[in-house]
Amino acid sequence: MNKKWVVPPKETIPPSLVDMASEHPLLTNIFVRRGMRDLPQIQAFLDPDQYTPASPFVLPGMEAMVQRLGKAINNGETICVWGDFDVDGITATTILLTTLRQLGSKTLYHIPIRANESHGVHIPALKRLIEEEGINVLLTCDTGIDANEATDYAQSHGVDVLISDHHILPETLPNACAIINPHFLPPDHPLATLPGAGVAYLLAAALWESSNKPAASNPSQCLDLLALAIVADVVPLTGEARYFLQRGLQALRRTNRPALQAMMKSAEINPLQLTEDTIAYVLAPRINAVGRLGDASLLVEFLMTADISEAEEIARQIEKIDSERKWISDQVYQSAQAQIEKDPKLLNYAALVLFQDQWHLGTLGPVSSRLAEHYGMPAVLLAKPNKEQDLWRGSARSVAGIDIHSALEEQANILESFGGHSQAAGLSIRTDNIAAFRQGFSRSIRRMTGSLLSEPVLTIDAIVSLEDITMELAKTLNQIAPFGAGNPPPVLMSRFLILRNYTAIGKRGEHYKLTVENGHGSSQSVLWWQGKINELPKEQFDLAFGLRESTYQGQPNLQLTLLDWQTSENSIPLLDAFESPFEILDYRREKNPSAIIRSMQNDQGFLIWGEAENGIGCVGRNALHPAPILVIWTAPPSHEVLMSALEKVNPQKIILCALTPETDEMEIFFKKLAGLIKFIIKEKHGEISWLQLASATAQREAAVRLGLAWLEAHGDITMDASQDEGIVHSGGQTSPVKATSILKQLRSILTETSAYRNTFSQADAITLLNIPIKI
Repeated sequence: MNKKWVVPPKETIPPSLVDMASEHPLLTNIFVRRGMRDLPQIQAFLDPDQYTPASPFVLPGMEAMVQRLGKAINNGETICVWGDFDVDGITATTILLTTLRQLGSKTLYHIPIRANESHGVHIPALKRLIEEEGINVLLTCDTGIDANEATDYAQSHGVDVLISDHHILPETLPNACAIINPHFLPPDHPLATLPGAGVAYLLAAALWESSNKPAASNPSQCLDLLALAIVADVVPLTGEARYFLQRGLQALRRTNRPALQAMMKSAEINPLQLTEDTIAYVLAPRINAVGRLGDASLLVEFLMTADISEAEEIARQIEKIDSERKWISDQVYQSAQAQIEKDPKLLNYAALVLFQDQWHLGTLGPVSSRLAEHYGMPAVLLAKPNKEQDLWRGSARSVAGIDIHSALEEQANILESFGGHSQAAGLSIRTDNIAAFRQGFSRSIRRMTGSLLSEPVLTIDAIVSLEDITMELAKTLNQIAPFGAGNPPPVLMSRFLILRNYTAIGKRGEHYKLTVENGHGSSQSVLWWQGKINELPKEQFDLAFGLRESTYQGQPNLQLTLLDWQTSENSIPLLDAFESPFEILDYRREKNPSAIIRSMQNDQGFLIWGEAENGIGCVGRNALHPAPILVIWTAPPSHEVLMSALEKVNPQKIILCALTPETDEMEIFFKKLAGLIKFIIKEKHGEISWLQLASATAQREAAVRLGLAWLEAHGDITMDASQDEGIVHSGGQTSPVKATSILKQLRSILTETSAYRNTFSQADAITLLNIPIKI
C-alpha cells in the first residue's frame, strides 16, 4: 500500500449552493470539488428526470446512416450486423438486431470467434457472408473504425459498409458509406464517452425517430442491455453515459428479458438490490466468459430469446463456462506472479510486459486488469495462439490517467497490429520485438506521465470517526451513485485505529474481513478484497475506505471496503508530535503583497521563488539554492515540486504569497511554451531542458512534455528527447489523432495543477505544510 494521501481543504461554497450545504455539507463539498458549482447542474446529475439528453442526430454521419438503413429496410435488402465478442459488442449487436427486425428489415449477424478471428472485420468471414448469404449492407457495431481493407473489399463487391464504433479514430478512416463515432465530437461533449452499445442505442433511437412507426417498441426496451455495456466497458460516467446508466439500472431491476432474469436467478441476485457493482463483478464477467472461451454468438440468441426455459438452460451453460474461466484466469494470474517473483526487475519498468506461449488468450484481459490494479501500472500479457507461427497476441490494461493507446501508437513500427482505447487495448507482435517493445512502451509511459507512476494519489473526501459511520451517512453518499470511471465513490478516512481481529474469507481465503477499533471502543467490520497478498497493519493505523449500503440475509447493513492503510505516525501527524523546522509568514490574502516583499528585500539571504513571472526579482525552481528566507511568490504546480524546492533551499523562514500563474489556462500555456521554443531554436540551437521549460511555464514537467508532444503532433516542431533534455527543430509531420489524444491528457494535467494551486492558496498553513505556524 504505497499511495500518497491528500486531504483537500473544504471548498468555498458558491452562493447558489449555500442552502444545500447547510443540509448536506459533505455532499456539497464533494460536488464543488468535482467541478459542479450550480444547483441545476447538480440536480441533473442526481436525477435523470432533470437531465436533457442530446439528439442522436448530433453524431456526425447519423443522417446518412439512417437514410441508407431506411432504404435497405424499404427495399428488402439483407443487412448484416457485425459485432464483437465482449459485453459491449454483444449488447450493441442485440440492440441493433432488435430494432432493425422490429422495423421490418431482413437481418443476420456475425460475431467473430476470439481464438480464430480476434477483434475487427476480417475478409475471410466477410467473403463467406457476401457469397453465401448475399448480404447487401454491412453494419458494424463496437468495431470497424480501422477496417480499411475489409471496407474496400466489401464495397468492391457491391456491399455498402456502415460503421458504428467508439474506438479511437485511426489516421486514415475507412472509405465507408457512413461512419458514426463519438470521437468525431469534442472530448467534453455529453456523448463523447459512450461505449459501442451507446452508439448503437443512438442509432436505434434515430431509426425509430425517422420510421414514422408507432413507438410501442422503441430503444428504451434495450436500456437494460446498455447499462451492462456502460459498466463492462468502464467508460467515464459523464454526460449521456451516466444518464443512460441511471435509466439502465432502473430497467435492469425490473427487466422482463428472460435471459437476464435467468442469469440473475442462477447467480442468486435480487434484482431490486442490483447496482453497478452487480454488473461489474457478477453479470459482465459471466457474459464475457462465453466470448473468452468459445463462441459468443450464443449470447445474442440468449439475450433475444423470449423462451424462459431456453434462457434458463443457456444460463446454466454460462455458469459452467464462467467457472472454467475463473479457474483458467487464476492459473494465468499465478503464472504471471511467478514470472515477477523470479525476475523482480520486471517491476522497474513503467509497465508490466509478460508473455507465456501457453496462456489462454481469452483470459489475458481480466488478468492484465488484476495486475494493473495490484501494481498500479499498465500491464500487457501476451500469448501464442498458434505454435507454428511467430505471432504473439495480447491484451493491455491501464490505470487512471495513462492513455495506453497513445503509448502503443508510439510503438506501431514494431507491432503487427493494435487497437482499442485509452484504458484497454489489444495488440500482436513478433518474438524478436518483445524486448524492444517492453523498453519502448515503458519509455512512452514515463514520458507521458512524468512522476505520476511513482506515487499514486488517493484523495480523501472526509475524515470521520467510527462513531460517525451510520446507515444515514451511507444513504447520503449513495446519492452520488452510480459510481465508476469519471465518478469515483467518495473516499473516507478514520484515524488512529487498531486491528482487533481478522478472518480470511473467499473460496481460497484470498480476502479478509477485518474488525477495527478506535480509542473510544467503537468498532467496525471492514472488507479487504485480495487482502491476502498484502501486509496487515501491526500497529496503530489510519484507514481509507469506501462506504456503501448493502443487504445481508435480507437485512440492510453497512459495507466498509478497505482502499488503503497507513501507519498513523506516517500519515498526517499530530500537531504536537514534532518540532517546526522553520517559521511561516502568511501574506496569501494580502491585496498588494509586492509592496510587502519589496520592503523586505534588503534582508540578507532573501530568495523569491516565482515562475512565469518577471517582476520583483523572481527565480524559477531550476535556479533555487540554499537561503535562510524563501518567498513562495507563485503557487507551485504540485506538492512534489514544493517539497523539492524546500529541500533545495532549506529555509529557516517561509513567506507565503502564492499568486496563481496564468499558464494553467490551455491557450496561455501554449502561447508561453511556443514562444519559449521559438527563442530556444533561434538562440540556443534548439537545446531544451525539461526542468527549465517547466520552471518558465510554471508547470509540471509532465505538462511540458505533453505540450511539446502536441506541438510535434501538430507539425510545428520535430523533437529528439531524452530523460532530462532534448533537441527541437522547426516543422514536422502532423498526426491529428495523436494530437487529440495528447490534448486530452494535457487538459487533465492542467486541471489537476489548477486544483492544487487553488488548494495551496486557500488551505490552512498547518495543513498545507504539516508544520506549526509561527506568526
